[in-house]
Amino acid sequence: MNRTVSLLVAIVWSTTSCVAAEEIRFSTQIRPILSDKCFQCHGPDAAKRAAGLRLDEEPAAKSVLESGATAIVPGDLSASVLLNRITSTDPDLHMPPAESGKTLSDRVTQIVDRIRCDVGRALGVRACTASGATSFGR
Repeated sequence: MNRTVSLLVAIVWSTTSCVAAEEIRFSTQIRPILSDKCFQCHGPDAAKRAAGLRLDEEPAAKSVLESGATAIVPGDLSASVLLNRITSTDPDLHMPPAESGKTLSDRVTQIVDRIRCDVGRALGVRACTASGATSFGR
């Protein structure tokens, strides 16, 4: 009986979490944000591209740079330099840089929190709130 109840609770928890959360897609949610905030320095114009980082194409955004870093590493937040830079409180590291005049919206913050929540959930951490915020780091 306890095993059945535990299984039912797990199914309900996972179902409500999946239904309530929209799937995050690079082409429809991430790319438009990057286009507005990042393409000036990390877009299709090779002459203006900084650090060799191209964010307008998903495969390029997920490829290893000459520095050895990778902007987006699916499933590995600590290795995803893009996430670390946009959440950094160090003005020398934070992206977009202050001199660009660009800032990240609350929607971007929510998406970053959702990514962290989804990764945490995949790792078995159940510290996500209804907004997608987490209490397990970064």
